[in-house]
Amino acid sequence: MLNKYMMIILAAFFVCSISTGYAQKAAEVYIPIGQSPGISGKSSSVVGTIESVDKQNMTITVKSGSETYTGKIAEKTVVYLDRNKSQKKNTTGNLEDCRAGIRCEMKYSYEDHQQTDKVDWIKIEWDE
Repeated sequence: MLNKYMMIILAAFFVCSISTGYAQKAAEVYIPIGQSPGISGKSSSVVGTIESVDKQNMTITVKSGSETYTGKIAEKTVVYLDRNKSQKKNTTGNLEDCRAGIRCEMKYSYEDHQQTDKVDWIKIEWDE
């Protein structure tokens, strides 16, 4: 039988492991393009330039180096406006803010521990 201290430790571990993902998502708006811990530089994230946005098919295409990546925009896809260059507070935007030629970072979503072609979020460099 587990003693009460062991139960407290297990409960604390459980709470911390659940809240870590939520904390990352809540703080994502403040993190500059290409600097998201555990995300940027991984296969689930692409830093590049928006090549096109197809609002009819709800897709966005990003060019990074010689590679081109396409993601599906979902209702829950979040658009972050990275305004660090203009030294303004970062905020959220919408699909209308995504335009060809803008530097961005696109993060694919996961379902059942498998990367999908759906976009979880996209950060765009915003100077307006």
